[in-house]
Amino acid sequence: MRWISFLGVLLGAPRVFAADLPHDGTFAYSSLCWERESGDASGFRILLTRSAAGDSLRFEWTDGPLEGPVQAQHLVIGPHGTLSFAVPLAGGGAPALYEGRVSREAVILDPLPYGGGAVVRRVRSAGKKMHHCRD
Repeated sequence: MRWISFLGVLLGAPRVFAADLPHDGTFAYSSLCWERESGDASGFRILLTRSAAGDSLRFEWTDGPLEGPVQAQHLVIGPHGTLSFAVPLAGGGAPALYEGRVSREAVILDPLPYGGGAVVRRVRSAGKKMHHCRD
């Protein structure tokens, strides 16, 4: 069941990964939207910075309210776009582990720590307003 639901997410996902991701620059990605019923934010926001000094990733997610931003730990970006990182959680305990793929156009997180997957598309306009989530 999980595979079938994530297949729908992947159909709209970019097919080219790290080969097209520059080694220098800052890239913003977001899947944030507003839930119609509750008014809460839903989704992820990622700020990836790449430079000769190394890569860093700031991560925001929703759990009712918007959480973060948190500096990701143990960030690894492979030569073919594989991505992995850990996010420390408030209150301690084991960090949440994320894996996926990154490109110039999107970050695909799969699997998420709680199941399923997510496509987080690149944001090119900082002034773009959040939209309502799809039903």
